[in-house]
Amino acid sequence: MDYHQIFISYSSVDADTAMAVCQSIEAAGYPCWIAPRNEQAGLSYGLQITNAIKQANVVVLLFSTSSNKSQHVLNEVGISFDQGKKIIPLMLDSSVMCEDLQYFLSRVHHIKAADNFDAGVKELVSALNQHFSSVSEDTHDKAVANVELSTRLTEILITESSNVSVATRRFSEIIKDIPDWTRQDRILNKAKEIISYSFIGVIGKEFSKIIAISKDNDAGKFDKFCLECRRMAMITLDLAIYALITHLWDAVSSDGVTLDSHDKELARKRLNVLYQLSVHEQAEMLLSLIQVYQKHADKLALPIPELAGIVSTLEPGGDVHKACTVLAQLPEKNVTISDCVAAEDAIATVLKNFNFFMRYHMVSLKWSRYEKTRTDSTKFLHRYIALGLDNKANMDKEKVNLTEDAIATDSVVMYVDNISNANSINLYPLVIDLNTIHRENGAKICFFYQNPVQDNTLEFISLDDFSINPLYNNKIKQKVENLGDLFSSSEDISTYNTDRVLDAFDKLQSCLSGEVYVDFGDL
Repeated sequence: MDYHQIFISYSSVDADTAMAVCQSIEAAGYPCWIAPRNEQAGLSYGLQITNAIKQANVVVLLFSTSSNKSQHVLNEVGISFDQGKKIIPLMLDSSVMCEDLQYFLSRVHHIKAADNFDAGVKELVSALNQHFSSVSEDTHDKAVANVELSTRLTEILITESSNVSVATRRFSEIIKDIPDWTRQDRILNKAKEIISYSFIGVIGKEFSKIIAISKDNDAGKFDKFCLECRRMAMITLDLAIYALITHLWDAVSSDGVTLDSHDKELARKRLNVLYQLSVHEQAEMLLSLIQVYQKHADKLALPIPELAGIVSTLEPGGDVHKACTVLAQLPEKNVTISDCVAAEDAIATVLKNFNFFMRYHMVSLKWSRYEKTRTDSTKFLHRYIALGLDNKANMDKEKVNLTEDAIATDSVVMYVDNISNANSINLYPLVIDLNTIHRENGAKICFFYQNPVQDNTLEFISLDDFSINPLYNNKIKQKVENLGDLFSSSEDISTYNTDRVLDAFDKLQSCLSGEVYVDFGDL
């Protein structure tokens, strides 16, 4: 369930003051539920208010002339009273409280803030500290350990993805008349499963990791949760970035697209990076790449057409831009509950804008075999790994496909309808399957991490455990005169495949940035 320790009740006339109070409370480490910030589109407002009050530990009432006349405020105070919640009134002016509110609040301490607002807020925070310190440490720790932070994320994605996913749409139709469905574990767990297998493989797997962490009870739960939220955003953005770069490579090589100096500098910024871009920098990079496509729109179409619809969210002040800024600024250690709430809201914003990735699939091509009998037409037998989760929770299913189309082996391909479709996107060499490179079973998907420049080496990051895997160019083709001798051992095959990755990267870099790699290793 969502974990908001404080519910803030106020009149909309006092909205600016309410946000100021909210910020002060959250700065003290107590996450708040406040409208309209925490409202969710498509859900009943009354139901959301009731649930938020039920989940809160304390209700803070901002009392003023306006709230004194508000039926909504009276309803919220009444629900809080019935639920046995601690209610703390913060008196913004000296109005006489109406009799209905007096009925609920006559016996509670009122904090005065009419004459000195800052002092009143300071006293409020002190009262909250005193309240929570009075709760036994063991009880508080158990409450924190049982927080399942992924509930809000799940509910938002189910609501926001029914237009792109058949599975989420059907689920939404089934639960539309079930009140409070997120409180029913059986239904909530099914929703999480649906989201995990609906998203493209690498995102779906990361979502399942977030779900698993949210159910943990260990001391490092919150640190892990924020870290995985940041990683999930980075994977999502990088997937889009690498699709645009590899497709741009094809366009420049074959379709007559000419890049100007600005475009080349942008390619250099991503391909020659000596450090991992922050999630905030990734969002800016993605926006710049989309703008390159828009500039060459007469010859260059976006390989992921849906990206055109989220440009405004990537711009400064846009939802995704702000969410990525939040994720980039989260601490890595000593994470608070408030940080986790912010991380969950931020990753929910990113994923609901990138929910079109529910339409896409990914495969790792293991090998392709030419097949032809004397009379049959030519066929190609492809062995590949379907990446991600399916609705039976099986991961990375191995499959074969017989087709008339040849597909590049050792590649990771992203597609909507068919692997061999002209619109499929070959992500090699920026996304590779390390197990395929080394001719091992299963899949180990790695994203390009950085180009250290020296020794013709590239570093890739594994999405399984986020370990760094360096690839070295052994120049085996130059060392062996007889090509047949290359394949005398499995180690030679692995070395050859590794060299091909680095050779492909050099060609990609030369094509897009105009730079040719110079190896000083033998000097």
